[in-house]
Formats: sequence, C-alpha cells, structure tokens
Amino acid sequence: MSQQPDTLPSIVARATTYLRENHLARGGAYLGLAALAMQSFSFFLPRSAQYDLERVHLSVLPITLLVTRGFAELRAEDRAHWQAVPVRSGLRTFAQGAGIGAGALLATLGIARSQNWLSAPNWGSQQTPTTRVAGSMAVLAIGHLAVAWNEELVFRGYGHTTLALALGKPLADTVLVTLFALFHPWKPRTLVGEAALGLALLALRDYHGNIWMPVGYHWAWNTLQTAVFGPPDGPPSLRPLVVHGPAEWVGRPGHPEPGYLSTLVNLVVAVGVFVWLRRKRPA
Repeated sequence: MSQQPDTLPSIVARATTYLRENHLARGGAYLGLAALAMQSFSFFLPRSAQYDLERVHLSVLPITLLVTRGFAELRAEDRAHWQAVPVRSGLRTFAQGAGIGAGALLATLGIARSQNWLSAPNWGSQQTPTTRVAGSMAVLAIGHLAVAWNEELVFRGYGHTTLALALGKPLADTVLVTLFALFHPWKPRTLVGEAALGLALLALRDYHGNIWMPVGYHWAWNTLQTAVFGPPDGPPSLRPLVVHGPAEWVGRPGHPEPGYLSTLVNLVVAVGVFVWLRRKRPA
C-alpha cells in the first residue's frame, strides 16, 4: 500500500502533540517566537528617536499575549495557571511590586544624590510646556507598562514556567537571567546590571508565585527614571536629572546603561527576598 501524503492538519496535530509533551521544545519555540516578534518590530521601528522603545513594546504586546495564550492552551495545567489569579488580586500585587520598585529606584537616586553624583535643578515645565510634559509622562508610563508585561511574560512568566519543567528551576533561572541580560546592549557593565535586575525580578516572582509583582517592580523602576526623573536628552519628564558622578557608578539613568550602584541595589533586593523566602519555607 502506498503511504498517504501528510496533510497540513495532520502535520499541525503532530506538532501540537510534540510541543505538549516536550517541555524543552515548547519553551524553545515560545522564546524563539517572542524574540522573532520583538526583533521584527525593532527592525521596522528602530530605537533611535524618542518613544521608539515604548512604541515597539506597545506594538509587540498584543502578539506576546496571543502567543502566550496559544502556548498555554496546549496543556491543561498551563491553562489553569493562566486563569488562576483574579484581576483584582493581581492589581493589588502589582501595586505592592510597584511600591518596592519605586523604593529601590529612589534609594538608588538618594545614595547617588548624597554623593553629589546627581542633581535635579529644574522642573520639566520650566523648559517645556506643562501640557507637553504631562503628555510625555503619560506616554512613558503606558509604554513602560508594555515593556514590563512583555519582558516579564517571557522571562519570568510562561517562558520560565516551561523551561523549569524541562531543565529544573536552578538551570532555568540561570538561562533566563542570562537571556534577559543579553536582551539589552552587550556591554559588560550593562550585562551585569541587567542580570542583577533580572535576579530581583525573579525573586519577586518566586515570592508571590506569579508575574504581577515583578511587573509592578519593573514598571515603577522604568517609569520613575524616564517619566519622573528622566535624562535631559530624553523625552520631557517631571524633574530631569543631571549626572555629575562617575559613569561606572551612576550609569545613564533613563537608558539601559546601569551603573554599579543600581546593580548593588537590585542585588540587595534579590538577596533580601530570597532570604525571606528561605525563612518562610518549612525546614
């Protein structure tokens, strides 16, 4: 008997079964699609002008949500986890994460200010019309909410859950913290600083069991240093910062170029949360 040629439905069914049963293939496919979507939009919307980063992430967010939902539908366990957190409870957890993120960023700026490494001599409205400052702050706040959701869904959300099934949690943590760092500019200080931020976000995810808290932390951290204390060369902000201190310690607030100071603050947050988790767990 001659073998019947494969049809598209049969190929799709086999691929779906394979992805459902193979955690590593499913995680790799998910991360690959997320990276492809981000790079495609980055190509057409290069990050060279004001609000480009925010525009890219706002464009990608619907795709990230649809892809994540599609992969979650492959397994009943993932589907249940997707639907597990009520929105009201999630928003409360988001607010808690935002409070921690704001505190960490303000602590970083406060330490730098105490060393005369930063100053904010003027209000943004002294140089730019108030309505334009307010509009810019709104765009940045909304845009960085998309940044936070995109990156947390991929690196601390579905991507992490799936890779942990395939590799075990310690190795999945290592892989995704590394990928998160590599997602940013490839400079040694930036890679270390973004890895420290990734560890803090991962600790908050472990603390609460979902991504609402790290999304809040990530959003507050980004929004404060763009919409509130933005760089003078960036979009209009409430109180633009002027950097006086050493670049290796201060970095470039408002840009993905952290200094050692913000790296240390994020490491303190990560260690503090991990220690608290260890104390809470039964011996």
